[in-house]
Amino acid sequence: MHKHYIFQQACSLLQSDDENLAEQFRITIGPTGSHDSSEPHLACWETIGLNYKVEPLLHVFFTPPIMSKYNRLFRLLFGLQRAQTFLQECWMLQCKVARAGHLHKSDLMRDMMLLRAEMAHLLNSIQYYLQVDVIEIQLGRLLTQVMETRDFEAIQHVHNAYLTSLLKDSMIMLQPVHNCFKSLFVLSKSLHGIFPVYIDEQLSQRQFSEFERIEQEFQSKKRLLIKVLSSLHSKLSETQPTHLLVRLDPGCVSALATN
Repeated sequence: MHKHYIFQQACSLLQSDDENLAEQFRITIGPTGSHDSSEPHLACWETIGLNYKVEPLLHVFFTPPIMSKYNRLFRLLFGLQRAQTFLQECWMLQCKVARAGHLHKSDLMRDMMLLRAEMAHLLNSIQYYLQVDVIEIQLGRLLTQVMETRDFEAIQHVHNAYLTSLLKDSMIMLQPVHNCFKSLFVLSKSLHGIFPVYIDEQLSQRQFSEFERIEQEFQSKKRLLIKVLSSLHSKLSETQPTHLLVRLDPGCVSALATN
């Protein structure tokens, strides 16, 4: 049976006392389509999930509906990491071109590098927000509350509230924001697809046209994301949209504060 080597390596970085941590999980890939023709066709990475081998007593906390919610967050983080990996590979390719001294020969290549840097900054900002402003903060609160009680039902309630906060603060439940995230992930793969593989490769008209499409769509999705977050910042008292806005566009938050 496939041991999911990469996943095992990731588990080893957690520095857990449980040496068999990776054995408690299995990566799954679901169908990309459904019997309902009105449902959108999914990319393979959008169907990936984790199965957790629940120990006795813990089944009360990690029910199938609960694991389904965790998988929604897992898929978001997986899609983000996948997109960042595509952009990292683009950076490695551009370094090869730069070392060969070919950058000055192509305005398109320089434009592609600038777009890659802008896309990487945006995705890194989203990743930092999710990891630090959402997951680490909510996990810290969960652990504190669990340590303060010995009541089983109270712990179950605290865990349910923790998971609800994770989904809300990650904005998975906000379809316009979630759709922007997914579009940005797809655009990262598209940019990777037109980056030159060989140092002396001549960029074609097709690559130029595709680059223009990617750049225009990226700027459009970025503006839409900031617009939606700004609207949430203005209409809601919750701070999470503001935290992500600060990561993406600090000037936007300053402008909103003065209005």
